[in-house]
Order: sequence, then structure tokens, then C-alpha cells
Amino acid sequence: MAASTLQPTRRFSIAHPEKILVATDLTDLGSLLPHAIAQAQTAGANIVLVHGISPLYAASMGGAEVPVAGPAQLIEEVRLSLGEPVARIQAAGIRCEVAVRIGTPSEVVGTEARAAHNSARIIMGTHGRGKLRQLALGSVAHQLIAEGHSSLFIVGPKARTDERSATPRHILHPVSFEGGYEVAVSQVSELAKAAEAHLTLLHVLDDSPENKVNPGRILQWAHHALGQLATASGLLPEHVHLQVVEGRVADQVVRIARQAAADWIVFATDEQTSASLLNESRSFRVMAEAECPVMLLRS
Repeated sequence: MAASTLQPTRRFSIAHPEKILVATDLTDLGSLLPHAIAQAQTAGANIVLVHGISPLYAASMGGAEVPVAGPAQLIEEVRLSLGEPVARIQAAGIRCEVAVRIGTPSEVVGTEARAAHNSARIIMGTHGRGKLRQLALGSVAHQLIAEGHSSLFIVGPKARTDERSATPRHILHPVSFEGGYEVAVSQVSELAKAAEAHLTLLHVLDDSPENKVNPGRILQWAHHALGQLATASGLLPEHVHLQVVEGRVADQVVRIARQAAADWIVFATDEQTSASLLNESRSFRVMAEAECPVMLLRS
């Protein structure tokens, strides 16, 4: 689907998605459901539990010398296993559906997101400690963002799953000053308003050569620029905090989030910034190390 056909619903879906798609491997619902339920209640959204059955696994089951189960039976077994989570969601007064298909996670979740006309927020994560599982998390997230899906909420291996992180009171937004960063700040401000949360706008001066020419002056300019963004956000001044620091972006984002007790870290990207602030290795490190969930927005 072309990006232009998605644009009309993007702004609406950032703060108030019509659907919450929970991409689950069936072992992570304990950490994902508190977030999904809280966000659905805030936005008045429905929840869809989404699971992709590996095509290789389905083929091996159906193609065994004595077939264990065909694809239809595998799908039905997964649907039945989701009965308890569905009942929990419905008990919270939220409409819930189940989508189980043969396919990779990104394929199945992407299909559901397109069916929702991009008015859905995708929640996914892993509490597995293995590097391969964490890398898979980052890879799927970036693939979905690259395909144009506008809102992903990632619960990483070290992220809290308590009520505070499910209903944020403090959002940290790293600002790149590249591409459509003004639109990104506007979108994140809408999130903060909807959650009645405080917002920290953070700019990190990395160790690039241009930042070493006159670092004092650059720090002053960056703080002034953040101030202008804060004024344009429409948030009350006492609800916005500005911070400019020096160092490696991923390390500083994780450090400031911990120091400020942030409940969410929200990155934003577009075609121009996807290779810089929100590159795969950098945001993977943040997702893997942050003590709070990370949201990825495509502006």
C-alpha cells in the first residue's frame, strides 16, 4: 500500500488507535496484556491477538510420516489456547478478536495492520534474554516500520510491566533535528496529552566531527530549538522538560530514561531519518537495554 494512502489516518491512529494488535508468540502475553488493556481503555480501542505459525513448522507437522496436525488443526489449537487471555480482555470491557495464520510474524501482523487501514497500534515484545530473540524483535519491528506501519509499541527484555508503564505519566522523546522532526514532536505531544503525561524532549550530541567544532554554541542552539518545539507543542510549560546531553545516542537515551523514571521512550522516523536516529542497531540497543517500553512512530 502506498504511503500516501495511509496518511489520512496516521495522525488519528498515533494517540487514539482504533485497534490494538498484540503480536504474541504465546509465551509473552503476561507482559503484553497489561499494556494492551490499559491502552485500549484509554483509546476506546478493540484488541486483536495476532499469532503467526511458522510455515516451516506447519509444513513439518503436516508432512511428517505420521502427520501430527494439518494447518487448520494447528490454527484451531492456537485459537483455543488463547481462550483465557480473550476472557481476561473481555472482562475489562474490551472487545477482543483473534487472528491466527500461517506465516512469519511480520507477514501476519502486517496483514492485520493493513486490514485496519493503518489505524492500529502494534504491541509486541519478548522477555527472552537470548541475543537471537532480542535481535529478532528488533528486526521484525524495523521491517514493520519500513513497510509504513505508523505505530509500534515494543516491550523489551528489561522493560517494566507494572501499571505505571502501562499508563504513562512521563514520556521521553529523543529529537533528531532531521527530516520531519517537527511533525514527530507534534505526534508525541498528542500522545502526552492523551495520557496526561509529562514530556521530556531530549537531544543527544553524538561524537560526529561537526559537533566538536564549537560544542558550547551547539548545545545552546539545541536547547533553544527544543524550547521552540515545546512552545509549539501546546503542552503547558510545567509539563515539558528540555534536555541536551553529549555522548552515544543509545547509551544516553537509556541513561536519561532511567534517571528521569520515564514510562515510555518514543522514537519517531520518516524516510529521511530512518538511517540516523532510528537506525536498526541503535534502536535495538535501546529496546534491549531500556527499563521501560519503547514506541516507534513513523511520521
